[in-house]
Amino acid sequence: MFTIDAPSIGAEVHEPLLVLHGFPTSSFDYAAVLDPLRAGRRVLLLDGLGYGLSAKPDMHYTLALQADLVAAFVAARGVTRLSLLTHDVGDTVGGELLARRAEGTWAVEVSRRVITNGSIYLEQAHLTDGQLLLLALPDEKLPGDAPVTAASLTRSLRDTYGR
Repeated sequence: MFTIDAPSIGAEVHEPLLVLHGFPTSSFDYAAVLDPLRAGRRVLLLDGLGYGLSAKPDMHYTLALQADLVAAFVAARGVTRLSLLTHDVGDTVGGELLARRAEGTWAVEVSRRVITNGSIYLEQAHLTDGQLLLLALPDEKLPGDAPVTAASLTRSLRDTYGR
């Protein structure tokens, strides 16, 4: 897992901030705002398994697994109270962590949460045709000789996110 534990700029006066990125991106989304986020607080970021600079093992990536990895990262940093900023699929991972907190299986206190660009209820989301297609596909690794080019990637992203 690629992780960042960015110390506070100035005196640490707020609880740490845990940032969970969305699909299909990574913690790099927050590079331009990391320093402002660090004003008075420690910021924890990571790339979910299969995203960004984290490993991409040939396996099924579940939201529960992503939540397990985030919980392990937070525990390894010794954090017991934090604020939570989530985006897109990170909203759902954050929801899973809050559910674990409510069940008593995650001891971390979340003092506040900001949800961006997402619905935690997939059945209420308005998915594009490309997103529906992606959900319908089996989880499998591309063959090593798959013809992935700049043109095919551009076409795929346009088909996925365009209307």
